[in-house]
Amino acid sequence: MLSPEQLAAKHQQAGGHSAAWLLAARVFASDGEAKYLLTWPELWDVLRWYAHNRGYDGNKRWSDAEADSEAAKEDSEKEQNARNLMEKFGARSMAETFCRHLGLDPLGDKQASVIRFKGLDAAFPREGVEAEVRRLLQAHFGKLPKVDGQFEQALFDKWEAIPYPAFGIKAKKGI
Repeated sequence: MLSPEQLAAKHQQAGGHSAAWLLAARVFASDGEAKYLLTWPELWDVLRWYAHNRGYDGNKRWSDAEADSEAAKEDSEKEQNARNLMEKFGARSMAETFCRHLGLDPLGDKQASVIRFKGLDAAFPREGVEAEVRRLLQAHFGKLPKVDGQFEQALFDKWEAIPYPAFGIKAKKGI
């Protein structure tokens, strides 16, 4: 895992990989080939990217009250745009869709493009993004220390699956 110093550096401006989605797409494109698997610092960058781009869930907690609203219609259109992009590029993941739209080969050397992705008005469905992250983690089971079913469970299902001292999180009173 990351040392406290490495973790602090990751939280600085530009402290992570500038194309974390490309790192994820490499793992997928290589079918988990060892030379394309991630290190812990790279996995951290990728997980942070997914945390910030975790997919759209239709605001399930409160959307019933606004099911017929204009906002719900726009959100549905954004989800459909994402699905259309994935279909257009024959991509199975958000990360692969980014690469294909930007004209980047995940296994190639080029890591940047002048093409803009954010302007596509696409919101990837959360269930697909979660499946993508699970697939990424599972590619590292038994290959990257402490990336296992328990770690996956802690990220997705039950954060208490790994006691917090193992994560280096300090207990806070009143929480």
